[in-house]
Amino acid sequence: MIVTFNELKSLVGDLIAKQIIMEYFSFSLLEYSLARSNTISENDRKNLINIANLYLNNMPLQYIFKKTYIKDLEFLCENGVLIPRCDTEILIDLAINYIKEHNVKNAYEIGFGSGIVSICLKLFTNINIKACDINKKALELACKNAKKHNVDCDFHLADFNSLSFKNYELVVSNPPYISTDYALDEYVKKEPKTALYGGKKGYELLFKIIKKCYLENVKCLICEFGYDQKEVLREYLKEYNFKASFYKDLNGFDRVFIAERLDYEKN
Repeated sequence: MIVTFNELKSLVGDLIAKQIIMEYFSFSLLEYSLARSNTISENDRKNLINIANLYLNNMPLQYIFKKTYIKDLEFLCENGVLIPRCDTEILIDLAINYIKEHNVKNAYEIGFGSGIVSICLKLFTNINIKACDINKKALELACKNAKKHNVDCDFHLADFNSLSFKNYELVVSNPPYISTDYALDEYVKKEPKTALYGGKKGYELLFKIIKKCYLENVKCLICEFGYDQKEVLREYLKEYNFKASFYKDLNGFDRVFIAERLDYEKN
């Protein structure tokens, strides 16, 4: 395989070449190390070069291979649905811990995308969870992922503004939070804009979620947000009587908050 590896490396670099080869052949790291000097068929070589060219034309590998990995679990990934990022594992882990520590029974997710947050919460806590999204492709994909992991999640198409959260102790969301004038990388532009842009300033949708959760007496709200939005969100949460704690992502940027209502009234 050394010839092919060198060809790929010259096209996309060492790291991406390694990812392509491991994913294409379903190799473990050990299998990849042992196979680097093996020969491969011309058909495999052409397929690998074709994948590299797709990547060079800004097609994300997750769309090419139709899968991604979150919390060491494999999830299906399809063009037209937001690609899950590893940073969202922070949101998932914080929500899991909160659910267990506070014995939360019912939760709601706003904007489920490929379904990874709801599915992981169900897998690791068995909470009753319902989730909405406005993307029909996302609904189809989330249901496939729930079936793949053998969990029962109530995914449905709806705009969260039309729903009621009064019976839910916890709302979680990784909403669109990028400002409309932010210069996205070309490969990110392959993803649906409705899952990326949160408004002119980026945090408008987060403001709507916070206000709605306040008006409907939600005890706790856990959200992912933009790296430069901590202070404006802290002030807005305070305005609506939420006490917030903020958490950083893998790169050291502020990324997730847990906000609890100070005047929560149990239903």
